[in-house]
Amino acid sequence: MLQGDSIISAISTAIRQRFTEAELAKVYKNKPKQGMVKPCAFIHQINMTQRPELRNRGERNYLIDVRVHPTDKQMDVQSWGRNMAESILSAIDPLMLDDRPLKARSIECRIEEDVLHVIVGYTFKVIKVEEDITPKMEEFTHTISIRRGEP
Repeated sequence: MLQGDSIISAISTAIRQRFTEAELAKVYKNKPKQGMVKPCAFIHQINMTQRPELRNRGERNYLIDVRVHPTDKQMDVQSWGRNMAESILSAIDPLMLDDRPLKARSIECRIEEDVLHVIVGYTFKVIKVEEDITPKMEEFTHTISIRRGEP
């Protein structure tokens, strides 16, 4: 069962395995925290779109932003960001999800206000499984007894 949070968790795990605590002290999911420890990464879903296809099929696209904050003392943020982007890409493409490799459909890296953004898109073919809403018949057991000698 595909869920957006499973993708964020897989990215978080891949990044945590790739980097030491000196390179990335913390990896946060979904919301920035006050008093964050830098250098750190925030992973959140920007959006999810679905394109319906015939019958119960469709294509679902997840757009995830991995924001990486350098330490406050980082001197050359541009060089640091380019190097960090390469390392992030090697960790998340391909991404292991449910023990299967998942290739990114799109990747964009940019540095805005001294924060690296690695925006990655993953696409899935989905099939909507219809629930059986037909009421189940109850089993009815009835015993008829016939007495001999009675009309």
